[in-house]
Amino acid sequence: MEKSVAVSKCLDTIGHAPPSLMAIQHCHGFGNNQLIRLNAKGQLGVGERCIEADAQGIKLAFCRLGTIDGPWTYDEHTHTLLHRVHKKCMALHPQTSHLSLMPCDINNAYQQWLFKEIRPKV
Repeated sequence: MEKSVAVSKCLDTIGHAPPSLMAIQHCHGFGNNQLIRLNAKGQLGVGERCIEADAQGIKLAFCRLGTIDGPWTYDEHTHTLLHRVHKKCMALHPQTSHLSLMPCDINNAYQQWLFKEIRPKV
């Protein structure tokens, strides 16, 4: 689960299939559309889909076939998600709740995200 520091809401696919814009919604804790994963290679995704960024915003997309890498880096100290290709951070617009990439500002709560680690029970 990935949660915005500024508004205490979670990144959500809102049930849409790719390609579609990601949204921010009340954190329901049930996983599914809000079960966001970030692997060590920088791939951010939901299930078998990846989260990418372009001029329109932060999008749910089909992952590149056979790849496990991606453009994202999470800084645990500043809580920012950097898109390494665009060299900008994931940001939530305070008025419209639109998700996009913006120049990184570690003091901007609308660019800060918290991950809740979930481990499978063995």
